[in-house]
Amino acid sequence: MNLLKRYAILRLMKACPHCNKLIVETAVRCKYCRRPVSTYSRKPSVLSRIKKIAATNPEKERPPWSITEVIILWALTFLASLAFEHYNTVALVMGFLRKHYFILIKEPAFQMHLSVFAGTFLLKLSAVLAIWAILIFHKAGFLSALKLKGPVKKEWLWLFPAFFVFTVVCRFIADTDPLSPNLPVYLFFRDSSIVGTAFTLFSLMIVAPVSEEIFFRGFIYPGIQKRLGLGMAVLITTFLFTAVHVPQCMEHPFIIFMIFSGGLLLTLVRAFTGSTLMAVLLHALYNTTIVAAGFVKFLIFKY
Repeated sequence: MNLLKRYAILRLMKACPHCNKLIVETAVRCKYCRRPVSTYSRKPSVLSRIKKIAATNPEKERPPWSITEVIILWALTFLASLAFEHYNTVALVMGFLRKHYFILIKEPAFQMHLSVFAGTFLLKLSAVLAIWAILIFHKAGFLSALKLKGPVKKEWLWLFPAFFVFTVVCRFIADTDPLSPNLPVYLFFRDSSIVGTAFTLFSLMIVAPVSEEIFFRGFIYPGIQKRLGLGMAVLITTFLFTAVHVPQCMEHPFIIFMIFSGGLLLTLVRAFTGSTLMAVLLHALYNTTIVAAGFVKFLIFKY
C-alpha cells in the first residue's frame, strides 16, 4: 500500500475516546471496546461557508418605495455632504453656537469634535428621518421594511472574525498612505478632550454604522434590486456608498479603496443574508476596530 492510500485511509479514521484505537470516522460504536462514540462532524472551513452563502439565491426585494425615491434621496444627501465639506456649513453652525450658547466650543479641539458630531447628526440622521417619512407615506413598518428585525443566525457568526481580519488588513493598507495621519479619525486622538472624544466615539461607532446601513443597505439596495436585479444593485449601492464618502477623503486614494471594498462586502452580506441588521453590526465592528487602532497608535505609542 503506497503512502497516498495510507494517508487517504487515515483521513477517514478517528481514535476511539475510550480505547484510543482507530475506527471509521462515521462509526457510532467502537468495534473493539463496543462503547458508543459521538458521531463525526468536521467543522466547515471559511471557504466552504463562503461557497454555501454564494450558492444561496438571494430573494427578490419588494420594497414599497421606488427607484425614483432612491435616486432623489441619495442626490440630496450627496449634495448636502458636499455642502458640509466645501462651504463651511458646519463652521457657520459652530460659530452660531459659540456666539450664543456654548462657551466650551471656543476650545479648538472641542470645536473640531463637536463639528463632526453635528455634521453626523445633521446629515445622516436627517437622511434616516427622510426614510422614515417615506415609509410612513407608504404605510410600511420601519424595522420590517428595512430588514432590521430578527436575531442574528448562528450560521452567520463566522462573518464577525472574518470581517475583523479584513478590517485589520485595511488598517495596514491605510498606513501605506503618507497622508493617513492627517485624517480626522486620527487627529481626534492627537488633540483630544474627554467630552470631545466621547462625541466622536458615539458618532463613529454608533450613529454612523446605524444611519449609513439604514440608508444604503436598508433603503437604497432593495430599491435598486427591485428594478435592476442583484448584480447591478450590489455595484450601484457600493458606488453610491463610496461617492458619499469621497468628499471627506478626496486626497487619500487608499482610504477610498478601503471604503469601496468595505461597502462591497457589506452590500454582499446584506444581499445574501437578507439582513440589514447584520450589515449594521459588521459596520460597527469595522469602525470600532479603526478607532481602536487610532487609540493605540496615538495615545499609547504617541505616533
